Amino acid sequence: MEKWHPWKIRAIDAETKEPILNFTTLNSPRPPSPTKFGPSRAVNGEALVGYFAETFIHERVLTIRADGYETLRFPLMSELGATNTYELKRKK
Repeated sequence: MEKWHPWKIRAIDAETKEPILNFTTLNSPRPPSPTKFGPSRAVNGEALVGYFAETFIHERVLTIRADGYETLRFPLMSELGATNTYELKRKK
């Protein structure tokens, strides 16, 4: 049986490097696929973005939103067992 691993992320302020405790994420395959995981809310500065198995890793589009910050949206590959940290820039 295949083991599914959680994929979690953290967000920090790009300038101060302080954790952003309240943010949301959305994880989806590249368009035109209608499937998605989320939106998920951060708990104590960390959000669960999805679950991945070693035989089922595909490029995803990750969106991170936090009040007062620019939305971060980009394609990436998940890393099994990893907790990734992303920097968000304040809105001007």
